[in-house]
Amino acid sequence: MADHIQTLEARVAQATAREDHVDALNALAREIRRTDVRRALSMAQQANTLACAPSHSYPRGQADSLLTLSTCNRLLGQNEQALAQALEALAVYQQLNDLTGQQATLSHLGALYCNLGEYPTALDFQLQFLSLAEQSGDLRNQSTAALQIGFTYSEMGRYAETFPYYDRGLTLCQACGDIQTEARILNSYCVDSTNIGEYSKALAHGRRSLQIFETIGDVYGQGVALGSIGEAQAAAGQYAEALESLLQALGVLRAAGNDLNSYEAICISYQIGLANLRRGDLDQALLHLQQTLASASAAQIKIVEYQCHERLAELFERRGDLRQALEHYRLFHAKREQVFNETSDQKLKNLEVLHRTQQAFAEAERQKQLREDDRHYFEQLAKLQREFFSTATHDLKNPLSGLSLGIDLLELHITPTDKDAFEILAGMRGGIERMIHLIADILDLAKLETGRALVIEPIMIAPLLRMLVQDHRLAADQKQLTLDLQVELGDLAIECDAAQLRRALDNLISNAIKYTPIGGRVTLIARYTPADMIIKVIDTGIGIPTHDLPHLFERFYRIHDADHLEIEGTGLGLAIVKAIVEQHGGQVWAESQLGAGSIFSLRMPLSRAHAR
Repeated sequence: MADHIQTLEARVAQATAREDHVDALNALAREIRRTDVRRALSMAQQANTLACAPSHSYPRGQADSLLTLSTCNRLLGQNEQALAQALEALAVYQQLNDLTGQQATLSHLGALYCNLGEYPTALDFQLQFLSLAEQSGDLRNQSTAALQIGFTYSEMGRYAETFPYYDRGLTLCQACGDIQTEARILNSYCVDSTNIGEYSKALAHGRRSLQIFETIGDVYGQGVALGSIGEAQAAAGQYAEALESLLQALGVLRAAGNDLNSYEAICISYQIGLANLRRGDLDQALLHLQQTLASASAAQIKIVEYQCHERLAELFERRGDLRQALEHYRLFHAKREQVFNETSDQKLKNLEVLHRTQQAFAEAERQKQLREDDRHYFEQLAKLQREFFSTATHDLKNPLSGLSLGIDLLELHITPTDKDAFEILAGMRGGIERMIHLIADILDLAKLETGRALVIEPIMIAPLLRMLVQDHRLAADQKQLTLDLQVELGDLAIECDAAQLRRALDNLISNAIKYTPIGGRVTLIARYTPADMIIKVIDTGIGIPTHDLPHLFERFYRIHDADHLEIEGTGLGLAIVKAIVEQHGGQVWAESQLGAGSIFSLRMPLSRAHAR
């Protein structure tokens, strides 16, 4: 166990990719949650924070961490938090169609609601767990679900309904060779058979359970099975055999390193005292009941405390010591009333937790429906937007084509010496060309923003960048600019739309060249992390005022100073860059200092799996 934890700790320390780090934290938290629950809680919270990062969300890691957080909070008695986290985890697993995660969460929710005494809801989750296990053909989970359903019926006192599920679980365990779950089911069979007075059946199942635990070397399981056998024997009036089994159970628990002041050991010690009392050995009964009372008091197990006072009152009454008997009867009633009041308070608290959880769940469902309504609404808007742009651009291009033809015809009727007329027509032609480019940009931006424009395939990124630099070399040379490429990508391939990525980088490099004075420098730098590719376009140009930086990627935004306004542009270039990068699941941002140049950076996931 210690070696396994060290291996997991090393995995956490060595993880570099975000998803690997999240998975490693979750694995370690699951491993240590029963031995160091608060450390496990902290690690699961770290995993959840990393998995939920807006720039790089990891839904499976988010669901795994939520389930671990819920388990830890359940162990700490924080049932309300545990329920909220488990329900959220279930929703994420359902979105991912992760049947394994759904089964684990449904099983956990069943146990949570069972602890809260909300047995019908517990059964509902456990039956969902069983149904999913059947769908996936997972025999082990089917047997576990059958055991949990049987246990829940037992907690409800509906013992007759437990046995069909125990029988089903045993059949499944034998089919898949899950002998540990088989032993647990047999032990539960023993306990519930004792509850309905079928002692022979109880003992037969208890002994089979003990035999399996011995075969697999589960010492703790052996102690539990011996305790169940001893209780069945005592209930059947076989006190000598019961005492032998119960004393052996204590010895086994001690051998397993179990604290003899643990709940299991205290309950077995009480059963030893009770068996001695029933067989008439009052001295041994007194010894064990007093020892059990001291241990139960130290461990604050109040139910066992009042049971011990009740049996000690009976013992002293049989001895004729009425003063001691009355004192224990008084303590019995006081402790039982305390337990009753605490149980009632806890039930009220549980009801409050359930009520708040149900309200939160109902609100989450309402918000989900609102989001669904919003999705339909925006789909309709997107459809209208596409139809509008398609129609508008078509209708605008036609008259522009007519105007261009009219200019061509006018040029035929102008004398070659009329330079003013030619200049006017050239200006008109330039305006028409700019309008055509603007219409094309508007249409492309609309396609990008509705997610309909990408053709994804793996491409080698370094050759694409070298080609881009070569294409812009002439424009840079004309302004006597140094155009550099620094690539750290090697033969890295990414999944993207090559044409659209090239268009985005074209825009950034063209802008850098346009806004950099003669003799300056434009540098294209590309590097990668385990999950992302980062490209930077750096220039020594005129820079951007600080107050304009937040608005650069807005459509039609132009910087309103003389240096920028004298350079032509539609105000859509950077909006298109942003749409292209975000459609790939990436980010784009700008840094600049007026008069000192600008840096435009884009981060792209290496694969589309990271973009989802």
